[in-house]
Amino acid sequence: MAKRAKLPTLGAAVAIGVINAIVFKLFELAVNHGTDYVWNGLFDSDKYRWVVVPLAVVLSIGLSALFRVAHRKRIGPPKLDSLSSEDMGKSISLGGLGMTATIGIGSLIAGASLGPEASLVMLSTGLGTWIAAKTGLQKVVQLLILASVGALLVAFCGSVIPILIPLLLLQQKRRLTPWTASIVTLAGFAAFAMLWLMDPGTAGYGTIPARPHASLSDVALAVGVGICAAGLGWSLKHIILQLAVLTKHLDTLPWPISSAAFGLPIGLLYLLAGESIQFSGNQGSAMLLHHAPAYGLWALIGLLTAKLVATAWSLASGYQGGLVFPSIYLGVAMALIAANLSGTTSPGVLIGGIAGVFGAMTGPPVALIFIISILPIKLAGTAVAGIIGSVIGNKCIAKLSTKSPAD
Repeated sequence: MAKRAKLPTLGAAVAIGVINAIVFKLFELAVNHGTDYVWNGLFDSDKYRWVVVPLAVVLSIGLSALFRVAHRKRIGPPKLDSLSSEDMGKSISLGGLGMTATIGIGSLIAGASLGPEASLVMLSTGLGTWIAAKTGLQKVVQLLILASVGALLVAFCGSVIPILIPLLLLQQKRRLTPWTASIVTLAGFAAFAMLWLMDPGTAGYGTIPARPHASLSDVALAVGVGICAAGLGWSLKHIILQLAVLTKHLDTLPWPISSAAFGLPIGLLYLLAGESIQFSGNQGSAMLLHHAPAYGLWALIGLLTAKLVATAWSLASGYQGGLVFPSIYLGVAMALIAANLSGTTSPGVLIGGIAGVFGAMTGPPVALIFIISILPIKLAGTAVAGIIGSVIGNKCIAKLSTKSPAD
């Protein structure tokens, strides 16, 4: 590529990084303040717990109305991998991007048991497409989209490590060169720099609540728990797909009735299981760990089940959101169950549980990069062990699921 052609691409990469960091912080601010204002400020659901049921129903109807205003379908095939950029380039107008952001924010404020990353990834892919169109760089639009997704993940995690994810995708497409790597890296570092300018010392959207030190025994524990937790991730995917069949039938009803039916189970689960399972699970994971000594084995199993169903139902019933932090909550709950049975609360148990669930949802390479991004670096070896456990668990599940009844 000629030098004159390279300079605009470099400038576009910097702009992509800066804009993604700003969009992430505005999105996070809107979701956090909006959720707290509606659920706690206006209706004080922390004190009057019964309010979560009618509130979830009413907000679900409001969300469906928003979908109708935007001329978009609420119910469609559930997106199981919220970090993928498979919808590259679908929204290229600022109005379309704004509506994607509005629906994403509205879904989370409406009470979805999901994280923000799916909507943010959709925004980042659209942003990459839009900037390519406005700068006349359509020939490198796919590269700019991957750079945009990488910049978003850097801002989301508060770490430059997620730059490895788009680099991995480029390698898989056999398009990884020093030039393409430099564009992705530049966008990622621009996002990181902008994030620190806005919020010095930021940790991104959230972290895994694990102690920063681990021993050799934690490695073995991470593998063992990762094997078991892979089954939980497999279960989550299949429950989502099964519930999607039901929500597709409900969607044939008049839209206010179907919308109420989509919100009611979420409200009931929040009422029955308590605050820790509400929303993304980002704060809920820490809340669960904090109150863990007061929970018995069956209470932990109940919380895990409630979060599993609430997350699966949220995705199947058309709320826009991702599975990263709900998966972390499930991994934490799984680890606490293992700790309750074994009598140990080491980081290996916790990380193995999270790695097992997350590895089953996104695949080992992406899961490893993402987990290391939101863990203290000293626990990277334990994260690798947990991912190895998830790979073993997934292979065992695949073998069992393909085994014929005659066998």
